[in-house]
Amino acid sequence: MSDNPVLERGDRGESVKQMQQILNQMGYDLGSSGVDGLYDEETETAVKQFQSEMNQQFPEAHVLVDGKVGNQTWAFLHKNKS
Repeated sequence: MSDNPVLERGDRGESVKQMQQILNQMGYDLGSSGVDGLYDEETETAVKQFQSEMNQQFPEAHVLVDGKVGNQTWAFLHKNKS
């Protein structure tokens, strides 16, 4: 999904909120702030957990567990979106 920007801690806005909504729907803990459009420490932790779990499910994908939401992480988020 090349339309999605690379997101990392400190970013804010609608793309962050979209990513948080997907993680939240999947049951990842975003902390007390929840879906607020701010890529904070809790969101980064949830992203790393998601990336790690994608590695366990799809070891051939070699997902980088860095807390950044790039093309590969976006692809898995969209794939897992309910």
